[in-house]
Amino acid sequence: MNSLDKQRMEALRDAWRNPKNDVETQLRSCAECLDLCEKYGVDLRELLATFLTEMVEIAMTRQREAVAALDTGELTKEKLVKASEAVTLASKILETLMQGHTALDGTSTGNP
Repeated sequence: MNSLDKQRMEALRDAWRNPKNDVETQLRSCAECLDLCEKYGVDLRELLATFLTEMVEIAMTRQREAVAALDTGELTKEKLVKASEAVTLASKILETLMQGHTALDGTSTGNP
């Protein structure tokens, strides 16, 4: 992998791990990172699995916050949207892992 692609992959990883980015940006960044992994035969399972674990924890936290806000009458549209986005992102990453993406087929030939 050339140095430009390595830098691009690192930037993409940072983008899809940044909880301040919207779900679409995170998904686009993740997909582009997967495309680079396919191009170079890099197995991204471990990285995605770690990220998915983080996303599930965030999703569960946001869901708990939304339920607590509902119980106290403080549920806002923003809290509900954030909880929903976190669940959506986690499920999309899980779906990517489950689809047998070429970059995830266990035939890695290098590292990002």
